[in-house]
Amino acid sequence: ICKDWSVAWPDQDSLDEYGLGEHSFCRNPMGEKETIWCFTTDPGDPNVTWEYCQPLDENLPSKGLSKSSCTIKACKLGEATCSETRDRFLSMYGGILDKYNQLTEDIADITASCDKSKGDINSEKGTEGTRLREAEGDLADATKQGVESEQEEQQATTFDEFLKKEYAHQMKECCDNRNGYMSQLCGLKKIRAHLYQASGQEAKITDCEVSEWTDEPCSASCEGGTQKRSRAIIAPPVNGTMCPPLEMERECNMHKCPIGCQVGVWSEWTACSAGCGGGVRTRLRHVTVEPKYEGMVCPEESETQQCNPEDCNRDCELGDWGEWSGCSKLCHVGHRSRRVKVLLEAKGQGTCSDPDSEERLGFEECNKDTCMSKLSSDRSYLECRSKVDVVLVIDGSGSVTKQGFDQSMNMTSRLLANMAGADVEVGVLVFGGPKTEEALDECSGHLTTTPDWWTDCGMRWVTHLTRNVGQAMRSTLQWPYRYGYPG
Repeated sequence: ICKDWSVAWPDQDSLDEYGLGEHSFCRNPMGEKETIWCFTTDPGDPNVTWEYCQPLDENLPSKGLSKSSCTIKACKLGEATCSETRDRFLSMYGGILDKYNQLTEDIADITASCDKSKGDINSEKGTEGTRLREAEGDLADATKQGVESEQEEQQATTFDEFLKKEYAHQMKECCDNRNGYMSQLCGLKKIRAHLYQASGQEAKITDCEVSEWTDEPCSASCEGGTQKRSRAIIAPPVNGTMCPPLEMERECNMHKCPIGCQVGVWSEWTACSAGCGGGVRTRLRHVTVEPKYEGMVCPEESETQQCNPEDCNRDCELGDWGEWSGCSKLCHVGHRSRRVKVLLEAKGQGTCSDPDSEERLGFEECNKDTCMSKLSSDRSYLECRSKVDVVLVIDGSGSVTKQGFDQSMNMTSRLLANMAGADVEVGVLVFGGPKTEEALDECSGHLTTTPDWWTDCGMRWVTHLTRNVGQAMRSTLQWPYRYGYPG
């Protein structure tokens, strides 16, 4: 709320004699203006609700108001001031180094990510190149087989036409021979009948008549076998032609045995053509024996199946809540937490809630009893008897100052005094920081030399982990101050 000048000034002076009017203090209460301004209650112009602030000239006299002044002391550098200034500069230098290291790590991470992406792309290119070469090889083989098949087809067509002509010729020749033999046989039978009549004999003539051949199975299915044939006498001969042979053997199945196609084992699956969103992969097997003589045809020589059908942009999949952590405090309201485990990480443009969001990190209060209710009648502080290891790291640098260091020692003594459990182990480390830039680089591990941790880095174990809390307390009283503070 803005106040009038007459109310704000200690002497309740309206300052009318300076022509300021009833203006409020210079403010920017709503942040709407770029400069300092103030509401005005000047009745001279009711349309003016605010105006830029015109600060009061500090040289104007004021009734009953004394002007205060600040005397600037001369700049002097002492041992304590130098130590504090040195700490500030080294802190700035350390911050710059930390930022440099962080940026270096970020660059390394980005470079590694780029290299990985480049490697993945090159791997995919190599896989696709291999598939392309295999496809080109298959195309060349198929083209060659097509040409050979076309040539074989032309040869087979030519040979088929030759066989047809030869068959027609042989059948005609066979038919002509058969007709000639039948004509001769007919003539012979007539001559025989006339001869019997001329000799005065009764022409009772019966030629031997036999059945058709009965064939037994061939001894081999291909590449040459033997087959037995037999026939029976239907009518025995009477003054006629004797019976022909009733049994015979002949060759059979002289054709080549069929050779079925044989293939090798499947190759390994190729890499998937896509990392996500659905791709294909293939595997091959080669023909080791080509089919011949109407043998079994070859099965498929390649096989394709889908792969990586999952979406390229997938949100993470969260599991159930984990177990609650231990309570942060023994009494007077502590907190415990639990987290949700990520079962499946996000992929591509998929999202996943922040690890510290409410979806993945939960808190609840615990140990709400007051600490006073847990104190015994003879104590004013709780005593730590938990099974814990406590390391106290005490700042002894120049920027802490002697007063701050004394407060740290007081707090440390009180804290150690309340750790008396048999399972409590306490360690105390004092640090003050290096005094020079070279020492800072050496203590930070940026140089190959090994520093002296106390003289160079200002860091020393006063006591390592020990159950002798009393010894730790006595050690704190013997700590030397860094940078010349008195002991």
